[in-house]
Amino acid sequence: MTTIAYKDGIIACDSRLTWGTTIIDDNWSKKIERKGRLFFLSGIPEDFEDFFELYFSGRQTHHRYLNVCGLLVENNFLYEVYVCDKGNRLYKLKLFLDRTTAYGSGGDFAFTAMDMGGTAKEAIKMAIKRNTSTGGRIRTYKLPFYSQGKRQLPKIKTPAKKGKVSKAAIKKAVESVMAKRK
Repeated sequence: MTTIAYKDGIIACDSRLTWGTTIIDDNWSKKIERKGRLFFLSGIPEDFEDFFELYFSGRQTHHRYLNVCGLLVENNFLYEVYVCDKGNRLYKLKLFLDRTTAYGSGGDFAFTAMDMGGTAKEAIKMAIKRNTSTGGRIRTYKLPFYSQGKRQLPKIKTPAKKGKVSKAAIKKAVESVMAKRK
């Protein structure tokens, strides 16, 4: 398996590839670029191609459970991606940049390390210490669009004048935000 952690604009992951209890490789990259998007995936590498087919086409090309989850960097946003319902449904949830998250077999250890004040990289170090399926080199990726404390939501411009804001101004601001998301 693997461990992937996110905190404060940094994605960190180990580089161990295992099959059951056997270490296959300690220099495996968890960062995969596809069609201009960056995926950081945990799970069974043999399932990744079926995961990409489901993600990009919406079609299920397999008839088995997919074991894939992780992070996606797309259009200056960070998302959690995973497959549920026996591989039939793919979920993509936008993550707030001021939150922490972790995935994979060492995810619980990584979460605990970050909850205790550790960085994403330190969280992977802890997972390596406690989880046999996590190991090898630690790789980090800094989100280029991260600014400290940013919640990844566009700003809504409000009228400069003091007092009540009209319903029309609120509606216009909401429409502006929705147009930017398309």
